Amino acid sequence: RREIAAMDFKQLQAALQSGSVSAVEALATYLGLSLAAHEKTNCLTLYIKDCVSQAAEMDERIKKGGKLPPLAGMPISIKESCSVTGTDRTWGYAAGVGFQSTVDSPVVACMKHIGMIPFVKTNVPLSLIAFTCGNSVYGWTENPHKKGRTPGGSSGGEAALIA
Repeated sequence: RREIAAMDFKQLQAALQSGSVSAVEALATYLGLSLAAHEKTNCLTLYIKDCVSQAAEMDERIKKGGKLPPLAGMPISIKESCSVTGTDRTWGYAAGVGFQSTVDSPVVACMKHIGMIPFVKTNVPLSLIAFTCGNSVYGWTENPHKKGRTPGGSSGGEAALIA
């Protein structure tokens, strides 16, 4: 997993396309990395349940050969405000908890179409309008470089996860 974690985007893309790294292995690596980031920053809102089955399905497609989507098996995080089938999309409002999306947003559908595997959703400020990143549903995301501060903005959870 350390080797996979050390790969840049192009290296991981090539490894997934060639089959030298499986989608399940890449996903497991990124799940572990995201958990470590969340423990430090509270950047995540939830893990997407069907990501493991999606990765396994992609591995089957890779084994069969043929034309693959350009980003086959690439794990990707999704901002909490985007609809992903079977997940809440609260925008930080408690009233949105428990109302799962029944369809993917167009951007998520496009990501899946090109082979990406959404595996986690990241925190956002209430209504996505703030210079900080936190809400009463998921709490406050901390800046990984400066404790006591938030990474800020509507993509603060994404920023903390990537950092």
